[in-house]
Amino acid sequence: MAENNEGKWGFIDKEGRFVIAPSFDDADSFYEGLAPVKIHGKWGYADKKGKIVIAPQFYYADAFSDELARIEVIDPGDTTTIGMGFPRTTRWGFIDRAGRIVIPPQFERVWDFSEGFAPVEIGGTWGFIDKSGQLVIKPRFTDASSFREGLSRVEINGRCGFIDKTGAFRVPAAFFLCSDFHEGLASVAVTFDNEGYINSLGEWVIPPNLMNAEDFSEGLAAVVTPGRKTAYIDRSGKIIAEGDYSLHWEFSDGLAPVSPLKNVHDEASQH
Repeated sequence: MAENNEGKWGFIDKEGRFVIAPSFDDADSFYEGLAPVKIHGKWGYADKKGKIVIAPQFYYADAFSDELARIEVIDPGDTTTIGMGFPRTTRWGFIDRAGRIVIPPQFERVWDFSEGFAPVEIGGTWGFIDKSGQLVIKPRFTDASSFREGLSRVEINGRCGFIDKTGAFRVPAAFFLCSDFHEGLASVAVTFDNEGYINSLGEWVIPPNLMNAEDFSEGLAAVVTPGRKTAYIDRSGKIIAEGDYSLHWEFSDGLAPVSPLKNVHDEASQH
């Protein structure tokens, strides 16, 4: 995606060339061949040729995931607005790639479908539905995430843990903070500044003596070490790379974005 100087959005290729001209008021990334785009205040979907394939009609529309996309509409039973004209009440549902509403907008909030299930909020608590819209895990959580690697991160009574697709806890809700599982490990915190990594059985693999423990990607995770150094560790907890970074993120295609505290260009020129 790229924005031109008139505030319109289009799409570029890896060489920076526009392959879809800037003609949208807003846009999001392509997933499963379609991208959400906004025209005249409504969201729809475009294909990779820039053709509108699902007409703009939604208050908001998110990317496709697991062949369905979550969409938000203004609740027809409450068309009042709050500050700056925002609707007071909206409802969320799901559409298929043809733009058909397959799960009618009825939920307070929803997250993406993943592994056949989607988290939905009903009456202030979260449960899960399947692709037919059937409630398969009753709402009882104060927060929930999409399933990853067979488990979902949920929160109950101010603590987080992980459930399986029957709704049973595989890892008890005993942590201060939890992230989703990535490459078989999830970062969890026992206090605000004591984070480590557990496996899907809830066993500690890397003890909770870290801070800012990010998700594993390509076998490495960004962390702040007990010595308060920014670093990347492997799945055993071994430090693979350490540096003075103000920010550092996950690896993708063999590279990771970092923001050094020092000017590395000046430092390199001295050698």
